[in-house]
Amino acid sequence: VGEGFLATYTDAFSALQAASSILNDRETNTMPMRLALHRGSALVTTLNDRLDYFGESVHTVRSMLQSATPGEMLASATILHELPDTSSVSELGLLCELANISISESAVVIYHCRPHPK
Repeated sequence: VGEGFLATYTDAFSALQAASSILNDRETNTMPMRLALHRGSALVTTLNDRLDYFGESVHTVRSMLQSATPGEMLASATILHELPDTSSVSELGLLCELANISISESAVVIYHCRPHPK
């Protein structure tokens, strides 16, 4: 995904946990990153001895990344609604609020997530 990377997880909580660690680790995080989390089906193939993902879900998360500002994480409702309960987000030290962002040609609801103020 450009100069970044794409990671896959088996469940929403694990993905959110990894993203939260990246967002909250300000000591080693000298360059603010843009993060985006979305869940959906994707096609996969092996290309040049590496797995390559493509399809509508990959396009959506790529568009979300382009909409994020450095140091910001965007999460789709599909990720947040898959969590066991709403306290899971705050347990990870995150505060997620509905974002006023529209991803072209997509009806995905987006949330802006940031470290929870201590």
